[in-house]
Amino acid sequence: MTKFGLLHDDDHIFTDLYWHRDWRLKGALKRGDWYNNKEILLKGSVSIVSEFKIFVGELAFM
Repeated sequence: MTKFGLLHDDDHIFTDLYWHRDWRLKGALKRGDWYNNKEILLKGSVSIVSEFKIFVGELAFM
């Protein structure tokens, strides 16, 4: 497992940034890249943006 900055490979939204594994949709689904995306999108853009702002604010204090 590699690490870049604060994120480990498993923490990335898309887990095959370096094309070491199957990059097609079936491979991404097997790795769980699309897990819970529907639930996240159903929250709506306002909720997603506010959660992102909170997360970025917490990073500033690390």
